[in-house]
This record gives sequence, structure tokens and C-alpha cells, in this order.
Amino acid sequence: MKYLFEHKSDNEFKNFEGYLKTEDVIKYLSLRGHDENTLIEQLKYLLKINLIENETLDSDAFNISDLIKITSIGIAHLRMIRNIDYLAAIAEDFWYRDGNLADNISNNMAGNGEYAHLSIQNTAQHARKFVEYLEKYYSTNILPLQTSISLEKFEAIEFDQIYNGLSGFEKNIKTDTIPNLEIGKIYDGNIVNIQNYGIMCEIVDTDFHGLLHTSVLPHNYHNLFKLGMKLKIKIKEFVSDHNKYNLELEK
Repeated sequence: MKYLFEHKSDNEFKNFEGYLKTEDVIKYLSLRGHDENTLIEQLKYLLKINLIENETLDSDAFNISDLIKITSIGIAHLRMIRNIDYLAAIAEDFWYRDGNLADNISNNMAGNGEYAHLSIQNTAQHARKFVEYLEKYYSTNILPLQTSISLEKFEAIEFDQIYNGLSGFEKNIKTDTIPNLEIGKIYDGNIVNIQNYGIMCEIVDTDFHGLLHTSVLPHNYHNLFKLGMKLKIKIKEFVSDHNKYNLELEK
């Protein structure tokens, strides 16, 4: 899509402004290390979901001799690649070849990491790990081929711009999370995660999350509580290792 966007002002074909030959797009990218069959399947998918269009405006018809262009929806999607929340969402639904990275993100999503599942810290961390993973793959598998045959360099993703956005996002994360909640005080809580070991709650109007461990919950808590439910919770203790509070239900 980036290649189509960068060439959308081309006027090679009369009455078809912005359109490019499908075969030329495939040839350009395949010479730079991208698998031709994969490119064809990706173009078919982008056509199907209207991120690109062909000259016939038939999203079910793909022909290598067709003219194609990026759509306004495709341009919007391309710009979303720089959005940190969007990158984090992709990172949490991606098939990694690196098992350790996949386990790390999975544990964070389960609330077993340093921060709570839906924390802004996890958003930044997952987005950064995902971009680093993509950059490593590009540097290992794509860039060497472009360099070896002296081709014009083409980056499908502008890593420098994304890293700049990530750095700005991370600087705006509140780091003043010194535990200052009064032990025994009652707070409003929102349920953000339910696991076999307990329930994770956002402590409303604070920078903290807390855990209602199974030991303080009814045995059938899975059936009694739902995501988003509001509770009255009492602060039990602060666990510095996880930067979270242990909680109890208000009696």
C-alpha cells in the first residue's frame, strides 16, 4: 500500500490517475526480497477489503494485468500504522516466530506481567516489541537482498518515524506511581481481567490496578463477575514486585 500511495499522483494512464500496473508493482517489490506468491495473495486480500481497487471496481476479480490504486480507506489505514494503540493491538494478535516474545506478550495480556493487562505501559511495550520484531525481520531477510544487487531501497514501514512516535508516547506515560493509597480505605474499582487466580481491577481515579485473589473471592466468582463490572474494593497491601495492590471486596 505504501508503494501505491507514493505513486498515486502518477499519470501514466490517461483517465486512470493514480493507477499502476499490478504486474509492475509485483515486479518492483519481488526484486526487493518480497515473495511473489505472497504479494499476490496480499493484493487479493487488500482488494477484497477495499483498501485498494482495480480499474473494474470488482473486489472479487483479481488479474495480474489489471490496473490498481490505493483507496481513501487504504490511505487512512496506512496512516494508522503510526498509531501506538493500533500497533499494540496488532502485536497482541500476531503470529511470532520468536516463542519467548510471544510468551512475554501473552503473559502481559493475562495480567501476569509487571503491569496490569490494559495499562498504558503494556500498550507502549507491546507496540515497541512488535516494531522491533518487524525491523529485525526486514533487516535480516529483505534489506540484504536490496543491498546485494544495488537496488533502490524501499521500506514498506518507515521505522524511524514510528520510533519517534513511540518515544513521544512513552515520555507522556505517568511514571509517578509511588504507592500512596491508604491501607484499609474503600475505593471504586472496575473489573478489567478475570483469571483462574483472581480478578484484576482498575482502582478508579488512581494510577494503580489491584488483584482480588481467589482466596478473597466466592468459589463461583467466574459466574458472578463480568468484565467492566463496578465494585467497591478495599486496599489490603501493596506488592512492589508487580506494582499492584492486593485488594479485598468491601464487606
